[in-house]
Amino acid sequence: MMRGTLAGGLALGSALVLSIVPARPAATQAQPSPPMATLIRGGTLLTVTKGTIENGDLLIRDGKIAAIGKKLDAPDGARIVDAAGLFVMPGIIDTHSHMGVYPW
Repeated sequence: MMRGTLAGGLALGSALVLSIVPARPAATQAQPSPPMATLIRGGTLLTVTKGTIENGDLLIRDGKIAAIGKKLDAPDGARIVDAAGLFVMPGIIDTHSHMGVYPW
C-alpha cells in the first residue's frame, strides 16, 4: 500500500511541475538591434555647463552623451529625432517625487 501511495504522489508531483513550466516558443524571431547612436536635432538644449543652446543638437552614443552643439553630423545608421520646438535637458535628472513624503 505504501508503494502505491508513494508512486501516486510522485506521479502527481511530476504532473504539477510539468504544468507549471512554460513551454518554449516554437521560433524566436531575431530582434533588430537598436542604433548605436541617436542624434536629437534642433531643440533648445538646457545644459548644466554650457547654458542654453538654441537650435542645438545632442549626440548620444552607446547610451552616453557624446557631443553637444549646433549642426552636429549624424553618424551612419544613427536614429535622428527632430526636437524642433522642444526642450532637451541632457544630463539633468528630475528627482521630483512624492513617495514617502506623506505620513499615511
